[in-house]
Formats: sequence, C-alpha cells, structure tokens
Amino acid sequence: MAEPTLAPGAVFLSYAREDAEAARRISDALNAFGVEVWFDQNELRGGEAWDAKIKGQIRGCSLFVPIISANTQARGEGYFRREWKIAVERTHDMAAGIAFFVPVAIDDVAEGEALVPEEFMRVQWTRLPKGVPTPQFVDQVRQLIANPRVPKAAARVPLAQAAAAQPAGAFATNAPLHEEARSQALARGLALVDLEASDEDLAREAHRLAGLAAQFGHDA
Repeated sequence: MAEPTLAPGAVFLSYAREDAEAARRISDALNAFGVEVWFDQNELRGGEAWDAKIKGQIRGCSLFVPIISANTQARGEGYFRREWKIAVERTHDMAAGIAFFVPVAIDDVAEGEALVPEEFMRVQWTRLPKGVPTPQFVDQVRQLIANPRVPKAAARVPLAQAAAAQPAGAFATNAPLHEEARSQALARGLALVDLEASDEDLAREAHRLAGLAAQFGHDA
C-alpha cells in the first residue's frame, strides 16, 4: 500500500501539542494564500499506520516548518521530535542549497540554547510571537515553494532586514488589483493583527483574511 503524500508545494507543520493554537494560526494564514498545509490535530499519535502516514507526508512536503517554543524546550521526548528526525533523514537525499527547513520560534526561546537538530541551526529562523504570521513570513514561504533553491548570498539574510526594506502602507479592497498587487495587499493585511489580541480576536482575523483571499480569487 502506497504511503499518503502531500501535493507538490505543500507545507508540513510540526509542533508540540501545547502549541496547537499557534500552529493553527500559521496554518490558517498559509491556507488563505492557497498553500496546502499538513496540520495534524489528532491528540492520539503513534502506531505503525500513523508512523507510515507521517513519513509519507514528510517525504512529500515541499517545506518542513518546525514550531519551536518553551514547550518543545520543556519536553525531552515527544512525537514532534520523531517528526524532526524523519525530516532530517530526508535531507540526506537532497542536494545542497535546497530550502526545506523553515524553523519558527513562537516565543523568546534562544536559538543557541534550543534543543533542536543541528540542521535547524544551519538556516535562518523566523520569530512569530504567539504564532501570528507576518507578511514577510507568508511571502517567504510562497517564494521558497516557487523556487526552493536558495541563492547563497541570500540564504542567511535575516527576515527582519527584509521586512525593513518593504514599503509600509494600508490597502483598499475595492481598488482594481492585478495578481501581484492582490498578493501584496493580502500580505499587508496580516500585519494588522495585534500581537496582544485575544485568541478570539486572532481567530476572527484569520477568518477575515481567508474571506479576503477567497474574494480576490473569485475576482481573478
């Protein structure tokens, strides 16, 4: 029986169960931009069938996004660590310079002290407090899916520097937009999320963004 796999261009989210809400926010934002995400919400992990399914998803995804936090730091064991190891094993068959890991820290966990595979330390991390996505993060994921080979000169550029180079500004949904303009407008919409907002406010914002993405998709 063939192992289930994700469609080309899909993202695998790996997280500790305590970070499920943060993972959901990231998943919802990427889904709103048409990115397929493997976001497992099953509390009962394990077993041969489940292991085979997870291996198939990790082997078939385009990007592996491990969510790193105080919760992963506090857990010396966990199924998410098995997912990390499977992902690392896959990279052994990959050519150098192919983007695969996109580590995301959702709190103030220090990179130098993080209990993560060495391979995670070789790439640039993204910091998304509480798992609230930024325009730069969404754009980074979409670009890596479209072009997984990362230029050596740009591979280690912090996203914070890239964000500083982006023009600021709001957007109007009733203006005529070309495809690129739509993408930028939706991305900027993510920046309107208040990092101090409640979980309910964040959930409503995720639904709003999904509605905007659907609206723009129908207008295309």
